[in-house]
Amino acid sequence: MTTHARFVGSGVQPLIDAIREAGGDPADLRAVVWQATWARGYDDVVAPAPAARLKEQGFVVYTHPIDQRTFATIIDTTRALWALIARGQAPPLGSRVKIVPTIQDGAMGWDIHVVDVLGIGLRVAFQSGPRDTTWADRLQNAITRIAVAEVERRQAIVTERRTIFGAVPVKPFREELDALHDAMRKQVDAETGPRPDERAAYERGNEKQRKAIIEECKRRRVERYNEELEALKARIPELREDHERRMAALAESNRAISELEDAASRSRGVTERIAVVESQLRDVRESSLTVLADVDLLDALGPSDFEDIAHTMELLFDLIPRRTAKR
Repeated sequence: MTTHARFVGSGVQPLIDAIREAGGDPADLRAVVWQATWARGYDDVVAPAPAARLKEQGFVVYTHPIDQRTFATIIDTTRALWALIARGQAPPLGSRVKIVPTIQDGAMGWDIHVVDVLGIGLRVAFQSGPRDTTWADRLQNAITRIAVAEVERRQAIVTERRTIFGAVPVKPFREELDALHDAMRKQVDAETGPRPDERAAYERGNEKQRKAIIEECKRRRVERYNEELEALKARIPELREDHERRMAALAESNRAISELEDAASRSRGVTERIAVVESQLRDVRESSLTVLADVDLLDALGPSDFEDIAHTMELLFDLIPRRTAKR
């Protein structure tokens, strides 16, 4: 690979030299790095030259401790394999990292910031050779269990939803009170109107007699209205308490329904994402990426682990060596 101002060299030797200069032992680094290089589909590695604006992201495919403060690493940026010396604790293989230039002892160097790491006990090995995909079978079984559990969960939500009767809408207390007052007034009017004998007397009476009958009806109506109004006023505390109780029942019913609807929506979202996760799992299984796992941990995965599963599968999918597929 031809180098230019952005890189200070290519091949494994610059990394070996850097490790030795830092006081570390490169051991069998050359063979291991070349194996990882070929596994990722590259022909060479390059050593980037630190610069203030030179920032990259990639996946860690190799680490080699030098001392408590520094380590050597190979990072796949999807365009090239970068070999560099960084400070801090070495990130796990397969993790997505950000490569950031920094000042080290008065000179430009590198910091590695971890962005994402593999979960659910999965690890990757950047090497060629036979691959065991038992982990993929166990993970597929876990995903199937989760899919079935989500269907059962939504069925349970439907059953529970049927037990929650929607509370009758509650009007503002003032409107209910006005309605009671209007009904009371109409009832008073109906019950205090002219009696049959008063109607008969009104028909045969003179003007003075008719006026007396009208006044009597008015007096009776006002007296009864005032009595009923006082009775209604006395009931206001009771009516207000009942109104608050119904408001609370309505709020509780709406809250329970909303929670069930949210749970159902989340469950449907999981089911939709399961199809994506299964597709990514198939692609990873068929790729040349070597994945290692504790299958007992995979057997214990359940619905509560789905977010970790989806996140890890997304990272594994991104880790598939695309360059090898082009060869």
